[in-house]
Amino acid sequence: MGSIAAVGQIPTMQIKQQLEAYKSASNLRSLRAISKMALDQTPALRMLGQAMKVSPRRPLKKALSIAQFLAAARSVSDSTNGLERVSQGIAEFWRGEDGEALPIDDGLVNRRRKVWGKYGGIPLSPEDAQRLSGLRDIHRGQRIFIMGNGPSLNSLDLSKLEDEWTFGVNKIYLLFDRIGWRPSFWTAMDWRVGPDIKDDFSLLDGITKFVPYRFRGMLPSDEDTYWYHSRPVGDYINDQFEVDITRGVPSRGTVLVTAIQLAFFLGFRELILIGVDASYKIPDTVIQSGGDFFGTGIMLNLQSTADDDPNHFDPRYFGKGAKWHDPNVNEMIRMFHTMRRGIEYMGGQIVNATPGGNLEVFDRVHYDDLF
Repeated sequence: MGSIAAVGQIPTMQIKQQLEAYKSASNLRSLRAISKMALDQTPALRMLGQAMKVSPRRPLKKALSIAQFLAAARSVSDSTNGLERVSQGIAEFWRGEDGEALPIDDGLVNRRRKVWGKYGGIPLSPEDAQRLSGLRDIHRGQRIFIMGNGPSLNSLDLSKLEDEWTFGVNKIYLLFDRIGWRPSFWTAMDWRVGPDIKDDFSLLDGITKFVPYRFRGMLPSDEDTYWYHSRPVGDYINDQFEVDITRGVPSRGTVLVTAIQLAFFLGFRELILIGVDASYKIPDTVIQSGGDFFGTGIMLNLQSTADDDPNHFDPRYFGKGAKWHDPNVNEMIRMFHTMRRGIEYMGGQIVNATPGGNLEVFDRVHYDDLF
């Protein structure tokens, strides 16, 4: 009964202030100024959210939940204002002028990565979000080939894709000397791969490029570049598969998870995977560091010392000097399952036309039968 008595002594104005603070936090969430994960990292706001979910028709439980919240937070208003300052600070920290060249080194990447992880992502500017929204459903009902970069690409007649919509990722440009066409769309998101391709970015000229906002100022920008907010994957399906990418793209495991959601936002409803072998071998020539983060027996940070990459269509892909991460195939497979559930739930279809490989999440189709 002590908690109930304590609630009875709370001035009405104080409760009103707390509820206003919650409303402010909710507004930030709805505007995507900060992510749900960022809110959840503040225990007081999480507790207040739980208190607000309790129906007023259950006054005893409501009172207890508010008491628990008040015990956890001396001032939610201060916390909320702090979150607003953090949100504004992050937006300012990442904002760079188009074309501005920032010195890229491990220190810069690590600082950005730490802030991204702490606050659940880098907010997208309203201007960039509005520009991105103009692409919604522009290819409604059409099909697209989403290209992984596995060695199986070498066994396909890629000339058949010349008149198709295609989505390339990462270092797909290493394929350009073998094909007479260019992918329609491109993206990258890995913290080590993204900055590593800066010097080759001009090879992507003329391609519609989707680049995480966290790389702004690190990678060039032109009229074909669209920035998006890359956000962590949550516990629920709408925090794992996002149909409105202006709110951010939850991604983990592989850049193809991002490409799939981007393609769906563009309106494509028939998605065909190729070059997704879902198998990796780490050569003995690769330097490993950073600890066994995923429990796979492979260190998190990898750096190649030779052009001997067996996992991609070109041995130079993660060749000498390239920085990459433990591929963590198990996580890839889990996220592909999520992508299938999301696509099919929303009325689309995603299939796998990769010859061979280990990806059995999607129904398989024969590549040559698609033309």
